[in-house]
Parts: sequence; C-alpha cells; structure tokens
Amino acid sequence: EISSLTDVFVPLLVTGATGNLKASISPAGKVVDEAGPKSFWSALWTADQLGVALNEKLGMDLYSPFKTVGSLASSGDLAPMPSDWAFKLFGLISKGAVVPAQIQQPGISVYATQDSKTKNVFLLILNKGDRYYRPKTMLNGKDGDLTVEAGLDMRVDYEIPSFSISVLKINADNSPGEVVRYTSKLAESGQEPETLVLKPW
Repeated sequence: EISSLTDVFVPLLVTGATGNLKASISPAGKVVDEAGPKSFWSALWTADQLGVALNEKLGMDLYSPFKTVGSLASSGDLAPMPSDWAFKLFGLISKGAVVPAQIQQPGISVYATQDSKTKNVFLLILNKGDRYYRPKTMLNGKDGDLTVEAGLDMRVDYEIPSFSISVLKINADNSPGEVVRYTSKLAESGQEPETLVLKPW
C-alpha cells in the first residue's frame, strides 16, 4: 500500500517458525533428528534467523502462544512447540541495542544486545554442533574466543551445551546474571527451557 502511493518501497516478510526443511546432519554424517514443527531443529533454525534479522535491524512483530512474554503477543493457549521456545528466548534479547559479537568456532552463532541505561548485555548463543564448548568470552571486543563490543572490561565463563540455544544476561555491575537455555534433550523430552545462575568471573 505504501509503495503504491509513494516512491518508498517497504519490504514485508511473513514467516512461520516451522520452516526448517531438512533434517540436521551431525559431523559424522548421521541424521540426528527429523525436520518439522515438533523438532528441536525448527527452534534452532528460528532462533538463528531471528538473530540474523536482529543484526540487520529489520523491524519484527512476533506472535507466540505464550501469554505476555516480554514484547511477544499471545495467539492463544496452545501447547508450545520447540520453535515457540525459540521465540520466547529471542524475546529476552530483543529490547536492547544491537552490539557486534563474534565467535571463533564453526557451528556456533552469537547475537548480542545491550541495554542503553543499565549497560547489561544479552547474548543469544546457538550451538549447532554435537560438542560442548567453553569459550573465553570477553565484553571489551578483544582478546577472547567469543568477543562482544560492549565497552565493558568483563569476562564471562559459560560452557555452551551441544545442540542448544542459550540466552545469557550479563549484568554490567558484576552481580550474578542468568542463563536460560534450551537443548535438544529438553525438546525431545517435552520440557521447557531451564534457567541457571550465571556467576561473575
């Protein structure tokens, strides 16, 4: 409508979170799970695509079966599927300003935001591989395996589980933070994400 009335083109993309079209293959070449809306891989795919959209500063309006989950709107009282948990986890980081983050490990993606007032940092970490990884995480943008340009002279110690989605809330005042993580094992057993304390380094 806007494009037809003005010279401004506004792209609009409407997606479903159950669009992972292929099964996940482990490094050994074994199919680890079938694709589809009830698989963990739809959650991992959804979280990764949301992270890419966040980094590209695309405007997003998200809907979820959860009631009042941050900025997410509720679409009813449906039982959550794995991709719904991905939306909930993404909602934990979606309010801050995007800050550059990178990791020196294949199969792991990281996306970061920072609260402009508190300077707290939120990391969305996706491990698509079958190995645990404990990176040296630095919030000063240098000297680490996982670096975040948050302007904080802090280090974080967190072991990333295999096949997982993790959201880390790192408090700028060096008080204990929080980890909310969802793994393929939790998804397979029908459990929701687990919450852990993130102790300062």
